[in-house]
Amino acid sequence: MSMQMLTDERTQGKFDVFNLNSQGSDLEGTISTAMTDSDKGLAYRYAILRGNPFVILGADYHALNDGGQLDLYDAATGQGTLTQGWLKDRARFLAAQSSRNGGTNDAARRERDVVFVDLPSNEEINTRVPGIDTARYVIFGGEENNQGASTLKGGDFEDHLYGEGGADTLQGGSGSDHLEGGQGHDTYVLSSQDSGVDTIVDVDGDGHLEVDGSAISGVYKRHHSQSTSYYSADGRTRIDVSPSGVHTQSQGPGGQAGAAGRHTLGVYRLDGTQWRQLAHVLDWKGQGLGLQLSDELGEPERHVVTLGGDRYYDTFEAADRPVQISTGDKRDYVNGSAFSDHISLGESHD
Repeated sequence: MSMQMLTDERTQGKFDVFNLNSQGSDLEGTISTAMTDSDKGLAYRYAILRGNPFVILGADYHALNDGGQLDLYDAATGQGTLTQGWLKDRARFLAAQSSRNGGTNDAARRERDVVFVDLPSNEEINTRVPGIDTARYVIFGGEENNQGASTLKGGDFEDHLYGEGGADTLQGGSGSDHLEGGQGHDTYVLSSQDSGVDTIVDVDGDGHLEVDGSAISGVYKRHHSQSTSYYSADGRTRIDVSPSGVHTQSQGPGGQAGAAGRHTLGVYRLDGTQWRQLAHVLDWKGQGLGLQLSDELGEPERHVVTLGGDRYYDTFEAADRPVQISTGDKRDYVNGSAFSDHISLGESHD
């Protein structure tokens, strides 16, 4: 339906039409309204989902929402489809699209150094600053890809990737990226070489994490009963549950409270002797993303250490991993871990 036809219908009193990209429109107000659980919010979400630059107020949108595709995502129940992050970025994309086409939305015209990519329509809106390569990517997959798979790759800065429907692969790149797979079995690609810490939202829990080319799903065990850290069988991957315990309210990376019964996970990878955080997983529940956090206690892989030779006085203190230690023949000091260590001392008094 064209804007002229809508205007004609409005003059007959059937409904009201609001142009989202008019001079007086407010992008933040549009986003705020779309996030309300009301008939007006439903109308705004329909416009954003369909890519319409206008909202028809007074029409019956419940008939267009029989599959819940316009419902707000509720982390507490796991129900709903549209997340706040997606609504914000999609509204920004539509405003930038209108601005490119001659619209008068001031907020859209102020959008700078962002590359919007819509894969279903193969449309790209580039607001890069000439001569400066610091652009952030906002990339959308789509429900049209439900029967297939899309690969979404970000750049070097803080990108936002939305897989939406289908079995998508999301790889943010080296920045601290926001990754949302949407419905379907999605793969979130992380790298221990990336400098950022990604944020992951997987609305249906049906997906998995991949680190350095390998899936990290499976059973993770604690080292002692009070720990909130869980370790993979090889001891190279650690999952932290925030804030404490596995049945408490989650906290986001900025201290923002999550839904009761859901949890924020920290994903860490062992880099030499240091743990490096790769991602936050928000609103995780149960065995989502194939991660099973077991209350059974386990030991990580034994760390093998050979100290010195005959010329050095060595000191070694174990921490959170069992060790196998062989010392030299000088006087050495060894403090083992809390696990079953194998310690072989030299001929001196150690």
